[in-house]
Amino acid sequence: MVTKTTNRTLNRTNAFILPLPRQVFCYAFYKNQTRKKEYMHKNALDLIQTSKLPYTLTTYQAENLVQHYLFPTRIDLYIKRDDVTKWHEELTTDGLVGKGNLRLLIADEHIFYGAFKRQNLTVVSIAQLIVDLLQEGGVCIEAAEKLINKMEQQAT
Repeated sequence: MVTKTTNRTLNRTNAFILPLPRQVFCYAFYKNQTRKKEYMHKNALDLIQTSKLPYTLTTYQAENLVQHYLFPTRIDLYIKRDDVTKWHEELTTDGLVGKGNLRLLIADEHIFYGAFKRQNLTVVSIAQLIVDLLQEGGVCIEAAEKLINKMEQQAT
């Protein structure tokens, strides 16, 4: 059962659901179609900064750049489907394939909408970052809630 309050919605667990931008809900349909590839690279951030290929950071690294709450244990990047082979070649030159410190999330171009630069790195939109943190789970949920609270404070 969902009940309406002023500008929020309460769900069955009495948790507030904030009205988020349309792109967040559009993205939810595509999330299950996202493919992942994992790598281990000792200088992943340097490689990303010098790469000419388009990307957007999300989850741990992006959150750390935005609000400095989570320790960036892994770097998650959204990349375009057309660039998978190019990224693979760049990463395997000095890195290894397999579970490591870098995860490529292969997605459509819509994921780049609203991206912005922070410390010479491209970060997904704040709304997208919130969705990704909530889906990541664990301590990322707490970081997402802090971002939501910041958005609420800026809106009022």
